[in-house]
Amino acid sequence: MKQKASYLSAFLNIGKWAAMSNLIFFPFFVAPFLVQGQYLLKKEKEFHIDSLYPVELVDYHPGQGLYLGYVEMRSKGVEVVLVNEEGEIVVQKK
Repeated sequence: MKQKASYLSAFLNIGKWAAMSNLIFFPFFVAPFLVQGQYLLKKEKEFHIDSLYPVELVDYHPGQGLYLGYVEMRSKGVEVVLVNEEGEIVVQKK
């Protein structure tokens, strides 16, 4: 009888350890995958830039309301542009 009890107590101790390990490892390995899907992007506004070539915007300065970007003009090279919030190209330089 005592031998069966020792097997049972050993099993219960392993079960407690497994339960504790699940509680410890769950937040570190499983929770990041659950949290990653909780971002929400919402469009605030849009504007149109009049250009014959595609304009890539890379940065925004909220104080001055200017976007920094570049225009790749194929054979003519790349030009740096500043675009205001209305979509007008303010400065365009090589």
